[in-house]
Amino acid sequence: MEKEDASVEEISPGLEAASEVQERLGGDLTACFQCLKCTSGCPMADHMDLMPAEIIRLLQLGQIHRVLESDSIWLCAGCLTCSTRCPNEIDIAHIMDKLRQEAVARGIKPGNEKIASFHKAFLKSVKRHGRSFESGLLAAYAIKNGELMKNMGLGMTMFFKGKMPIIPKNVSGRKAIRKMFENYQRKLAEKKGS
Repeated sequence: MEKEDASVEEISPGLEAASEVQERLGGDLTACFQCLKCTSGCPMADHMDLMPAEIIRLLQLGQIHRVLESDSIWLCAGCLTCSTRCPNEIDIAHIMDKLRQEAVARGIKPGNEKIASFHKAFLKSVKRHGRSFESGLLAAYAIKNGELMKNMGLGMTMFFKGKMPIIPKNVSGRKAIRKMFENYQRKLAEKKGS
């Protein structure tokens, strides 16, 4: 009995050309030799379903859809630890930003709704004030998720230590920041329309 050849799509659903993935995300993904320095330094790794090194490896293999469906890209704190630790200067934090943008463009939402609501609250805060207003951000997130009292004690401690101001400090150039948001929304709508 002869064995039939399976197509690439059957073996790896969602497989895309690694060169196309690399072109969209930027950076030389082929330079990663899986030393795991990015993963060992990541403060969020314990909470991720895919470690930073696994994400890079999957991207090298063209499995971007698998990466986009993971919660890891949404849990990335953007602290740049992975990028600064990489001996081959792969800007993993930047790649994580691009992956979130790609997920939004493809209509892929995080599996955990709390992650999505935090990101929405964060972006709304930046759009409104030109920067993150922590008190407002945390209040909006807590109200949306029904957890208003959950971190009240910690919030009050931070407030009394001057770490959580009640009044936001707006930055100059808020109109330019709002314009960036509008341009992004317009480009996203155009991309979905084509």
